[in-house]
Parts: sequence; structure tokens; C-alpha cells
Amino acid sequence: MIDSGNSRSKVALADHQGILVSDIMSSEQLAAGDVLSWCQSHDYAIPSYVLASHVSQPQTRTAISRWAQPLTIHWASTHAQQAGVTNAYQQWQTLGCDRWLTLLAAQQRSQGRFPSLIVDTGTALTIDWLDSHGQHLGGWIIPGFELMRDAVLARAPGVFIDSDSSRGRATAPASNTSDGLLNGCQAAQSGVVRQALAVTAELPAWQHFRVLLCGGNHQELLAVMPDNTDVVPDLVIHGLQVYAEDLRLR
Repeated sequence: MIDSGNSRSKVALADHQGILVSDIMSSEQLAAGDVLSWCQSHDYAIPSYVLASHVSQPQTRTAISRWAQPLTIHWASTHAQQAGVTNAYQQWQTLGCDRWLTLLAAQQRSQGRFPSLIVDTGTALTIDWLDSHGQHLGGWIIPGFELMRDAVLARAPGVFIDSDSSRGRATAPASNTSDGLLNGCQAAQSGVVRQALAVTAELPAWQHFRVLLCGGNHQELLAVMPDNTDVVPDLVIHGLQVYAEDLRLR
């Protein structure tokens, strides 16, 4: 299975019991390798097919297709309804496939026992609400930390960052331009999570919800997450497992 995002791809091998092994790969690594060599390097048998989620550039999709040869590759897509989940979007096909897969994984985890607030931290930070009946209520999208930082740097010539700067601290006022930008971007990431939690607290029948925190930058938000948070970095991969089981892929 492949979770191909805007920044990198996660490759995982799984069977009916769960994920066996996973790696993070760049587009260059995908282009230079292949599925047979990758499986052999981990001493696993060759799988029967490849299932991929793709929300990146067209050239990355091409690289994945080549990497998967000679196996059959299935491309995951968003549905109006699937595996007990109902899409909130009227134009359901416009919901990102990666977000759809996190909803499938969240529903499988809850089994109708509790609602789920999904926080996915990548190039964009997305938040989605899924009630205990599998109804998607909708979600939010904001730029992730790097995208937000780079947008300011590109559009505001007077703003800069020092070469040795860190990601920023959401709780610290800054005394220079570089830290002002970085701390502000980190505060924005933390702030949208706090606002989502405030919105969730007002929803009826959401008293016992769980937060699912996933994505490549999830560690940067741990400090603002409540006690009812489950950290599941590979939530999209788990969603691909649900997708495959639901469609009985072979």
C-alpha cells in the first residue's frame, strides 16, 4: 500500500492481520526502485497487488505506477458512501482521497462507539468530524506549518527567517522577525486545533469523542492535544486496509 502525499510517500506491506513493515520514500526513491526489490530487502513475499492513495503531482503518480510493476495497481478514490461512512460533501468526489481514507479508518476504530475528530498534519493541516454513526459532518483545511511559513516569505519581502531557526513555539512572544514568523505559524496550527475542540464541545452527542492525530508533523501538536487523543501516524494506511477489505481487492 502507498500513501502518496504532497511531500513524500509512505509505503507499507500488510496482510489480513495488519501492517508488517513501512518506509518513507521520496519521489526520487520511488523512481529509482521497484516493489519487488523493496519486498526482498525486507525479506517478505511479493504481494498480490498494490493499492495507492495519490494526492500529489502527476509525475509522482507515474513514478508509483512504474515502481509497482509488474503488479496490478489499484488507485483508491473517494466515495459517497463506503464501509459505513457517509460523505458530507454534496460533490463527494471533491473530498481528498487521503481525508476519505482517514474517515474509513476512524469508523473502523470506533465501531459506532464514539465520534471521532481527525487532525491530519501534512502539507496542509486538515480537520474532519465523523459522528458515531459514520456520518461525516465536514471539515477544515489550512496551510501546514511549512506551507504557511513559505507563503509569508514569498509574499512579504521584509520577513525572513534565520538559517538556524527551529519550527517555532506557539506559547512564546517573539522579539525578532524570524521567531515572530515561526512562532506565529506554530501558534496558528495550535490555534485551529483548539478552535476545533471548542466547536466539538458544542456538538450534541459528542461528549465522549476521540481525537485521532495523524500525519507527518503530528509531533508538533502533541502539546495542545487533549487526553482523549490517539496518535495514529499511519491512519491513511489503515484506511487503505479498510478500503481493500470493503472492495474485496485481489
